[in-house]
Amino acid sequence: MASPEKKNPDPVLDNEMNEEVRAAINRYLESHQGLEKMGLLVAGIAHNLAGPLSGLLGTVDLLSYKFPDLKNDFDRIRRIGKKLQQDIYLLSNKAKHEYLRDVGEVNFIELINNEIEFYKADPRFKHFTDINFTHPDTVPVFRGIPGDFSQILANLFTNACEAMDHMKQKQLDVTLMHVDDSMLISIKDYGVGMDTETKEKAFDPFFSTKTPRPANGEQEVLATGIGLTHVKNLLDDMGGTIRLESKLDEGTTATMLIPYKKLDEKLQAELRNKKPEAF
Repeated sequence: MASPEKKNPDPVLDNEMNEEVRAAINRYLESHQGLEKMGLLVAGIAHNLAGPLSGLLGTVDLLSYKFPDLKNDFDRIRRIGKKLQQDIYLLSNKAKHEYLRDVGEVNFIELINNEIEFYKADPRFKHFTDINFTHPDTVPVFRGIPGDFSQILANLFTNACEAMDHMKQKQLDVTLMHVDDSMLISIKDYGVGMDTETKEKAFDPFFSTKTPRPANGEQEVLATGIGLTHVKNLLDDMGGTIRLESKLDEGTTATMLIPYKKLDEKLQAELRNKKPEAF
């Protein structure tokens, strides 16, 4: 049987597609560089706020001894100040880790809890979404890049939140399990879900089903279609995997398997082999 005749590619169409892809990549890189600068700026601002706030709390402690009749009022101010301290700490760490990509110790229970606390500032989480985090009492601590995991969780949490935007049941189930030498993390939403065709394209660069819609008189920014691609690339780099399970009108579950022991050994070897810079 004769093989089907191959059509010559259209050079004009190919050039147009290449230009479109290059333009999209350039927009993403410019945005990423801007976010990196913003992350450093946010970390600096948070650091500058921490000092005066500590001084304010110290003054409140002194005043509470001097005016014991106002103890309840000072206690309330102290609780608010402590909450601000925690928020500043989370914001500063998130900004530094995500954009400087420092290697450090990773404790998934702490990391996921911190990300959940950070996302509670989003009104869609704070007021409308029930978040259930199930995990063992303890998990192994290993060397990794906390900012990479933070970006992975941020993308998946955002997708889950947006998928439930118009649903009556807004619930996010996060599960952490220790499986042999790996950590398994699943994030389940009860949103619009995906059909088979959409799910198969979910990790393709620039693929997105999101469209801009009016919000408070302004148009929302069109999604780049890079979030899940970025998640998969980060996981690929650390030897991890991600799997999506989804049903229309029932929701989506993203399940990640991260070989933390191999990742720890890889980073330890890189540190040992890293030659000190010459003076």
